[in-house]
Amino acid sequence: MKLHPEVRRRALLIDMDWRTHEPKQPRLIVSEGWRDSARQAQLWRQGRETAGKKVTNSPPGTSLHEYGLAVDFAFIDDARNKAVYDETPEGAARFDRLGLYIRKYGLEWGGDWPPINGKDRSDRPHAQAPGITWQQAKAGVEPVFPALPEPAEGVATC
Repeated sequence: MKLHPEVRRRALLIDMDWRTHEPKQPRLIVSEGWRDSARQAQLWRQGRETAGKKVTNSPPGTSLHEYGLAVDFAFIDDARNKAVYDETPEGAARFDRLGLYIRKYGLEWGGDWPPINGKDRSDRPHAQAPGITWQQAKAGVEPVFPALPEPAEGVATC
């Protein structure tokens, strides 16, 4: 399985719009797209069974990444030549800004996810196809994407 073509298209549009309207911000990349169940299991174990910070709330089989319907974004730190998920207030604000672009292009933003039982489950780097569950994706249901915004040359709409 690969990344759904419409998710890929919208991620590219987000990147192009970001580069156009946020030239002073760090470059944006897709750090994770489709992943197989073994990769999802590895990420699930991190912070639970292996060293590191927890990076997913989805056990294997329950992530839209496994169905090609989700991407994670990161910013490139040119000084260190690596992708970063900056958790400082400045980094959080940058991801909040990115959330505007993710919504603009009709994807669901992980930063909008509400807490469950008082536990924060937001995932600011995450974007996914809207209105579809992993159960529906597993059953082969195709997501329905909203129309894309009309291009407005030279006008930042975010």
